[in-house]
Amino acid sequence: MTFMKKLQLLILLLFFLTPVFAWTSYGNDNINSFHTDAEGESVLIPEFSAQLSGSARFSPLIYDNKLFAFTDKLTVFNDDGSIAWVYDSGFVKNSPIIYEDSVIISSDKGLICLYLDGSLKWNVSSPIAESPLIVYNNDLIFSTANDVRAYNPLTGDLLWNNTSMTGCTSPGIILGNDLIIGCGSTIYSLDLGNNSVNFAKNLNYGLGKAITAKDNNIFVAVNNKIIALNLQGEIIGSIPFFSLKTAVNTNLASGDEVYACALNGLHAVNLGDDFLYYENVYLNYPNCANPVLFDYNNDGHAEILFSMNNSLKIINSEGEELASKTSDSKLFLTVDNLNNDGLAEVAALSETGKLTVYNTASPDNTVHLLLNGSGLIAEIINNGHADSSNATLAIIFMNESFSKTASIPSGGKITEFFKITPLVTGEFYINASITDAVDFNALNNNDSIVVQIFQITNDSGLEIISNNHFYDFNNNYESALNLLDVNGDKIKEYVINTTGSVYYDTFMENSNFYPIADLMLILNSFPDEVYENEALQVTASITNTGVYNITNAAVSLLVDGFINDTVKYDIMKNSTKSFSFNLSGLTVGYHFVKVRTDYDAEICENNEDNNEQSKGITVYETPLHELSVLIDTTGTTLYNNMLKIIINNSGTFNEDLRISSNPEFFTSKTVTSNKKTVQEYYAELKNIHAGAESFNLTISNQYYYFSHMIGLNFLCEYDNDCSNGEYCYEGECLAIPDKSIKVMADNYSNGTISAESNFLTGMLPIFSFDSDNKILYWVVVVILDLIASYGIYLVSYKLFREQAHLLGITNFILFIGITYVFEPANMQLVLLFELILSAVFFMIMRQD
Repeated sequence: MTFMKKLQLLILLLFFLTPVFAWTSYGNDNINSFHTDAEGESVLIPEFSAQLSGSARFSPLIYDNKLFAFTDKLTVFNDDGSIAWVYDSGFVKNSPIIYEDSVIISSDKGLICLYLDGSLKWNVSSPIAESPLIVYNNDLIFSTANDVRAYNPLTGDLLWNNTSMTGCTSPGIILGNDLIIGCGSTIYSLDLGNNSVNFAKNLNYGLGKAITAKDNNIFVAVNNKIIALNLQGEIIGSIPFFSLKTAVNTNLASGDEVYACALNGLHAVNLGDDFLYYENVYLNYPNCANPVLFDYNNDGHAEILFSMNNSLKIINSEGEELASKTSDSKLFLTVDNLNNDGLAEVAALSETGKLTVYNTASPDNTVHLLLNGSGLIAEIINNGHADSSNATLAIIFMNESFSKTASIPSGGKITEFFKITPLVTGEFYINASITDAVDFNALNNNDSIVVQIFQITNDSGLEIISNNHFYDFNNNYESALNLLDVNGDKIKEYVINTTGSVYYDTFMENSNFYPIADLMLILNSFPDEVYENEALQVTASITNTGVYNITNAAVSLLVDGFINDTVKYDIMKNSTKSFSFNLSGLTVGYHFVKVRTDYDAEICENNEDNNEQSKGITVYETPLHELSVLIDTTGTTLYNNMLKIIINNSGTFNEDLRISSNPEFFTSKTVTSNKKTVQEYYAELKNIHAGAESFNLTISNQYYYFSHMIGLNFLCEYDNDCSNGEYCYEGECLAIPDKSIKVMADNYSNGTISAESNFLTGMLPIFSFDSDNKILYWVVVVILDLIASYGIYLVSYKLFREQAHLLGITNFILFIGITYVFEPANMQLVLLFELILSAVFFMIMRQD
């Protein structure tokens, strides 16, 4: 047995001896998808851990704020990590199940049902389960060594059993009213309505634990491939693992794709019209196991959680690693909400019994700075789902810095006060930051305010203007105050909002207040609908209601919140001015068009709420059918018989296209080419042979027709690829000829002789270097040697009779010896040496 065959046998042995992992209870589903709706916030924070006795063989279960962990005993934890109760269930081969108010276990002590407080509900005699337990329509279903059976989960009464299915070890899944289960190398479908077998499909490979369903199709991983079957048991797709690596005996996870672990990494496959194809292959994660799908970072897409080489990994669909945690051994994983905070916990149980529960909830701190008449206030709010227990608040003002540690509960708020003293006049920033290493959203962890420090005439103290307020810390006083430009001259004036004890009033020389002007904008009507690339004119009028002129004002056209065009203008007091904008280049879809004056609020007005008006407009596509096709025959061989078809739909419609060939080298099919996309399709060629093949490929619908003659030259790899009477030589099928044979020594490595000789034309056949052909070869060699030696003897006899028999015998022995030394592959060299040595002996004898 070769090393590779021994290695393959060892891998298959490990495939069937790996621990069970099934997670078929709360949080999973009837198709064993390992896809949970639980969501996280992009962190993994250890919540609690425990070392259990014995070794683990299944994933933990989370239900009703409790975690059920199985080793040599069943240990139940509360959501704070304390142990609720422990039960010695005996030896268990497959994952138990939680049903309503009970946990049901199949062990060597029988079928045991416990209440969720650990007290016994019922215990009945039953063979130990060979497959994980599932409940469907109030039937508790599992397989034993001799049958598939169902019990009443409420009472423990045996309801039915089916002895036609034995050796079933895969998890059962439910499709419709049918139980799908793997037994040995056969997939069975059992009608649970009448207990009859719908189909039994032998896959010729031993089935492990990897079975799931997607879109009412069955997916199983066997040896080095994934196979998809329909509900009738027909194989509708099969794809080998990348580089033909062997599958790891863990579950499949079913989401937008079906994920499977192999020795060389994680594979994501999907089912086309009649074939399986790879969505992605993640080769950076070899020996992965137990994949689980959940939305780890709350982005609306499922991430992949799995165990790999004594570590926990989370990656996104692009293969980017988002989180990693180390462990002491392989992990069995469960994801669900344990503590009712609305976010996922990840429970990781190692083979050595080490349990670690990670919380994916994160604090979300925000800081907001405020000033009052006494000083600076920092408000910190935690909007996250987890407490912020080690936050640091830092304040920087002028040459001073302040720092405080803070603990902010989830949903809570704290307030910190700082007494600050302005020292010099000028403009300064007060900066604040709140940091926590596990904060989910760091974008709002900073705040700053700008303060203007100045000195009022006849006052020795320094005051602050900030946030439209005037602050006098010495006198514990504040009032509303604005520094604004009221007429567009780029000079800001002080505008006081209230009366009272203030140090100054306004910018006016006589200290009188005047009514502030108002700019009022009216948007004129324009069409509600236009076509793509159609020009549009937008007009508006602006009225200045004030008693003074306004200069350097601006009116802007905005599309979908972005400025498209801006016009500067001056406007006289008590007057109206009109404006026009040309708008083009709008993309297809709905757009929001707005016209606003004083967009940056540079001019202080009496009413800032009448500076803009807006209207929606819908842009429609110009109808266009535009397709192009590229045929890629790279990599298409006699054994990789997939023809790659690339369709570029640059038009504005989804196109249904019919793909066919003449002659029919593949089954005709209809595919949908989505608009504005480039998609790849594969046609599986059939009835192809070594040598040249050609066919006409047609892709068409009512708007498009593509026809192309494709010529392919398939190289043979084995003699069996050729017709009778031919053999495979350097990729070509050649007729076995009656021609010269030249034995190539470099073919010894694969055990094949390609023969072509200038001396033995037609005398030696082409044959494999096995024991039978060696005997035949040596028979031919001996006969040739006898003929040659006898001929030398006859020639020598006429010249020197006494030495003739010695020359003939010597020639025979030398010929046999040379042939043995140089081996049959060097026949031409052997004959050359035979002639040279015969001539030498002949000359020696003649001289004597």
